Formats: sequence, C-alpha cells, structure tokens
Amino acid sequence: MLKRVREDQSKSGSSPSDRHSELTRFVDRVGGLMHALNWLKEEYGYVDASWIPTLADVFNISQAEVRGVISFYHDFKLKPPAVHTIKICQAEACQSLGARQLTKDIEAKFGTNLGSRTSDNRVELEAIYCLGLCAVGPSVQVDDRLIARATPDSVSLSIE
Repeated sequence: MLKRVREDQSKSGSSPSDRHSELTRFVDRVGGLMHALNWLKEEYGYVDASWIPTLADVFNISQAEVRGVISFYHDFKLKPPAVHTIKICQAEACQSLGARQLTKDIEAKFGTNLGSRTSDNRVELEAIYCLGLCAVGPSVQVDDRLIARATPDSVSLSIE
C-alpha cells in the first residue's frame, strides 16, 4: 500500500552522496531504474525532480532518459499526490455502462476535471483504461480500493 508523503524529498537533508548510496542497491538488478523509481514512490509517494540527476548518474543514463521513464509510466509522479486519487475507468466496456456520465458527475461533485486536482489538494481525478472489472462497470479506483458499479455517491463515501 502506498505510504502517504513522508516528507518533502527536496528538503530531506540527504546529501548527493547519501542519495547515491541509497540507489546503488538497485544498479545490478534487471530493470534497476524501475526498482529505484518504485522505491521512491513507496517511500515518498512521488519522485521529486531533485532525484533525477542522481538517478541518471547512478544508472549511467541521461536525465532525459530518466524523465522519459517517469513520464511514460502513469504511476510515477513528479509532485506530491493529492490526499485521495480517484481513477475513473474510461475503457469501452465501462463507457457502455455509463462511465462518461459518471465522469461528468464526479467532476461536478468535486469541482475539478480529469487530470486535475482540487485547489485544496484533497482529490485528484485521473483517467485509467481498464481496472479488470468490465462486467460490473463503471469501475473506479479510489486510492487502493476498487469500486464496481460506481456511482458519485459510492465514490464520495469511499473518501470520507
């Protein structure tokens, strides 16, 4: 389960050499960069941009390559997550079961759009393409919980 942001990574007080030594344990692993990014995500909830130069140095790749991996995988974020993340399935099966209207209703309920977060950083809405609950859509994931046959009310209740 994702830990909520422990501390601001950019102000964590760790020196570049401390950061380097934290990441070297992943170097000899297949897909080491992915393991390192997942570790940062689990530890802090996101990957602070201040880690990118160290990641590039440790894995002997460019900073652009590190940024490319981070931006390719939707679970890696460069800023702290909202208190709650609501992922609404936008795949065809869920669309046929009302996902488009559900999305509009949830956007109206929380006052923000897909790909955005509320001004108080309480809720972030994201599109996702298949949660594996196609027969019982529309489907939503709120933080780590899946909701089948989601409604605006069931989504609201899950974050209260």
